[in-house]
Amino acid sequence: MDESDYKKNSVLAYIASARQSKCKNDIVNTSVVFYEESQIKGAKELLFGIVNVKLVWRRSENKNKENCADIVDLFKKCDDEAISLPRFVTRNYDGFPPVYGYDVIGGVIGNLIGEVKELKSEIKDLKDARLSNIGMLENQYFMKEELLEIKGLLKQFKQKKNVRIREKRQCYFG
Repeated sequence: MDESDYKKNSVLAYIASARQSKCKNDIVNTSVVFYEESQIKGAKELLFGIVNVKLVWRRSENKNKENCADIVDLFKKCDDEAISLPRFVTRNYDGFPPVYGYDVIGGVIGNLIGEVKELKSEIKDLKDARLSNIGMLENQYFMKEELLEIKGLLKQFKQKKNVRIREKRQCYFG
């Protein structure tokens, strides 16, 4: 084999080797937890480009999971159709998830990641609502100031009116 038969990609190297001993769900859960979204996207682009299959990007909340599942499915399709693939390698051993116990906690961590995303979204909504309330409070403060100013002007107007009425009475009765 020469160098062109090797492609450097940690995600694809892991999935290619894990397929021999793990089920699809374990591979997907571990990949989603261990690798970043950009690494998964890069792996999908590379594999689909090599096999020359139309690339479809997922847009759902679980897009990383679906993209990993697409990668595993394409590997299986290549096996079924005897399509020759290069060997995928990683730069160093750190490119692979830990061997023991990681697949057990992978699903749990994946669920926690989803919950953390939901919490971040809720916190953002609360911050936006708070900022909106601050804006409303500022508007209420300015309206209160304007009402107090109008009230002061009305008092002055009434006082001037009362002074004129007294002056007119004094003219008539005075």
